[in-house]
Amino acid sequence: MTGEDELEALRQAMPPTAPSNASVDWDQFGRSWGKEFPSDYCRFIDVYGYGSIERYLAVLKPEPEGTVTENSDMANETKVAREAWSWVRTGTRKNAWGKPDWTPGRASRIRTPECSDPDP
Repeated sequence: MTGEDELEALRQAMPPTAPSNASVDWDQFGRSWGKEFPSDYCRFIDVYGYGSIERYLAVLKPEPEGTVTENSDMANETKVAREAWSWVRTGTRKNAWGKPDWTPGRASRIRTPECSDPDP
């Protein structure tokens, strides 16, 4: 299935109830973050916009990096994600997606996996 096929399947399962509430210049947006955003995310935002889905799933408003407003959720969540990712890469936070070390006398310690992936 291609990305367009998947989006069409989503439209069939969850038809948009209104036009997208987001108008995004994706090239400018990507330059502000220094990364190209995934095409499926861009298409989703272009069709559905941001907000919540059945008060269950939040879709954040696309905001250029450095945007500071009362509701800068994208900037705040990106900061949290980068911090969590750094714990995995460096092993500095012993409970970040690790597994227990059952060595006698050390059962409370958590070993984190080795990770050399770049920041997503």
